[in-house]
Amino acid sequence: MESLEWAVSVVQDGDSCWLIVVGGDISPSTSARVHALQHATEALHPTWLVETVPGYCSLGLVVQPLYISPREVKEFVSTAVRNVTAASPVQPRIVTIPVCYGGAYGPDMEVVYQRSGLSEQEVMQRHVAASYQCSVLGFLPGFLYLTGLDPQLATPRLATPRATVPAGSVGIAGAQTGVYPVSSPGGWNIIGHTPLTLFDPSREQPSLVQAGDVVRFSPISLEEFEEKWSHKFTGYPRVCNVAEHDIGGCDVLEPGMLTTVQDASRWGLQNMGVPVSGSTDG
Repeated sequence: MESLEWAVSVVQDGDSCWLIVVGGDISPSTSARVHALQHATEALHPTWLVETVPGYCSLGLVVQPLYISPREVKEFVSTAVRNVTAASPVQPRIVTIPVCYGGAYGPDMEVVYQRSGLSEQEVMQRHVAASYQCSVLGFLPGFLYLTGLDPQLATPRLATPRATVPAGSVGIAGAQTGVYPVSSPGGWNIIGHTPLTLFDPSREQPSLVQAGDVVRFSPISLEEFEEKWSHKFTGYPRVCNVAEHDIGGCDVLEPGMLTTVQDASRWGLQNMGVPVSGSTDG
């Protein structure tokens, strides 16, 4: 990271969140600053900081509002910026994702190569040749938004989204490429499929790729794909079956018209695209 003074702005976003805005564009360089700043803020580890959530050009600080003032937040941000601009660059982790391109697993490959003026083989080669930065995770837990796509491969989203896009689908939307972690609706142009499970809440680290990682794609044959692909993961499994555990509970005897049941929420996972929630939704 270059040792230059960054022009950042600090904006309050609700009573428990502040945004550190480090730029105004979606680019690998701006994203790299966001993730470097995330490392710096987490290294300081103040007691009032709940979690950090990276965006394309901003870093969200989720705070305990009763324990910190606006002045203290801005002083903290200034310290973090000084630390990150003076420190040695943090080398990103590199994750390689195998992909079976085209055919039944790439139903929109023809759309991409016709629009780009390239052959199917050239589209695959260019997609594989680039190194991508994972800017953010969102839309779905573990959904990768990757910057660094060859401009000639940029393709608008489908005019009519599909009702179901299979888990592991690799797609292009505009100037970005990404991977669907689970079957869901979606409008990206699907050019291939990976046999890897991108997000699994039963793992110690649920998301295979983290924001800030560098992603590279590696082509594999249909035979290799089918050999490695597991059909077991079709949706997010239930992490805990309440019926199997004696964890207590309560009976609501006389609910009011506006009664809600609230849990403690899921803090610390927004950086992987997992919402906080709040109401007990089973």
